[in-house]
Order: sequence, then C-alpha cells, then structure tokens
Amino acid sequence: MFKYLLSGFLLLVSSTAFGYECNEEIDNLSKEYKIPIYCKLLSIEYDGDPIMEEAEQELIDKATFAVRSFLDSYDRRFFFKAKLTGIFLFKNIMYLDAKVGGYSDGENIYLSLRDIPQEACNIKYAKVLHHEFSSNIYSQVSYIKKIIWKKLGYAYQLSLSFVKKCLSDPEYGLRTTEELLKKGFLKNYSMTNDENDFNIYAETLFTKPQEIKELKNKYPNVKTKLEKLKEYYRELGFKGKFPDET
Repeated sequence: MFKYLLSGFLLLVSSTAFGYECNEEIDNLSKEYKIPIYCKLLSIEYDGDPIMEEAEQELIDKATFAVRSFLDSYDRRFFFKAKLTGIFLFKNIMYLDAKVGGYSDGENIYLSLRDIPQEACNIKYAKVLHHEFSSNIYSQVSYIKKIIWKKLGYAYQLSLSFVKKCLSDPEYGLRTTEELLKKGFLKNYSMTNDENDFNIYAETLFTKPQEIKELKNKYPNVKTKLEKLKEYYRELGFKGKFPDET
C-alpha cells in the first residue's frame, strides 16, 4: 500500500531476531514457513510517515490465529516466488495522519494490531494480511498486464485528497454502492489506485469467498477483474483452487 511514498523509511532489525520475537506458535510458524515474523521494533529511522509502536504481548497473542490462517492459505513455495521478506506485527501504525490496518512496501507486510475482540481480530487481521500480500503479487506483474488491469478500472480517483478521505473516514473508504459494483469496484477505497483495487479483490477473495462468488455472478465487470487477478496469481505460481472455487 502506497509503497511509492515510503522511500524515506528505513527499518533496521537484528539478524538474531528471526523467529524469536512474538510467541511460541508464531515463532514456530516463522521457522516452518521460513518467513521472518517480527514483533520488536528495534531501530527506526524515517522521514514523516509511517509511525508505529511496539505491541503488547496480549495484542500479539490475539493475532496468532490470523497469522496462521494467512500462512496456511498458500503453498509455502508461493511465498518464495512472491518474495515475501517478512511480516511485522506492531500497533497504532499511522499513515498520512490516519490509523491504518497495515501496509506493504512490496516485500514486507506490516500489520497494525489493535485492542479489539478476538473474533474481530481473526477477521480483520486476515483481511489485512491478504490485502498487503497481494501487493507482492502486483509488484511482479508486467507493465503491460498492469496497463490491462488499469483499463479494467478506468475511473480511478488518483488524488492524495481522495486517499486521505478514505483513510480518515474508514466507513466511507469501505462503503460500496450499486454504481461502484457495476464499474467493477468493490469499495470506495478501490478507486484510490490500481494497486489498492487489486488488494481489495484479493482480500475479499481469500476472506469472503461466498461474497465474491455472489458479486461475480451478478456483475460482469467484477467477474472479469476477479478472473484477471486469479490469472496473475497463477502465473506467479499459485497452485490449487481459489476459495470461491471450492
């Protein structure tokens, strides 16, 4: 998410941090999937946004189910092909003066932990992880295929003010309308740019398969874009059936 605005951000982590930062289950998942999962904010240098804080153990523990669910959704070889470098579990991540659920720099996933009920954590965190991971996929799509995707979403709002509106007012950003769906957009936030549009499709596919199935059957443009997303995933090495196909 907005990785082109993060050039001034540098995160430095100790090489000894791999797999020994969170809790026993998350640490074991880190080792099993060979993906570093960090929970300690060791050293940060940044110019402005983003801003984040280290999370308490209780918040980290509540993220365990979602982390496991996310990792179990893919063949571990797919993470290698998608060049997932690490997962970072912090809290109160601020971007453009607004709290965000997470972001991606095209390699790493950053999940913002919050003090919310366990069931809400399971759903929300899984959505964020799939959402941000899809940026890894999109970053490896060819220039021509990105142009194809952009043409499918011809009405992007491409303005910083619209991004800020969606971030500062999450209810608005996540709102959907009949008009949006007819155009192939799942949420208002999808209109911020082509990558976020792609991200919203991915999170919906992997966390709300029944919903995306109903939408693709009703709206031709949603079906077209969903099939294109699946094509890009398969070309990178995704194996098996997608959640809406089971």
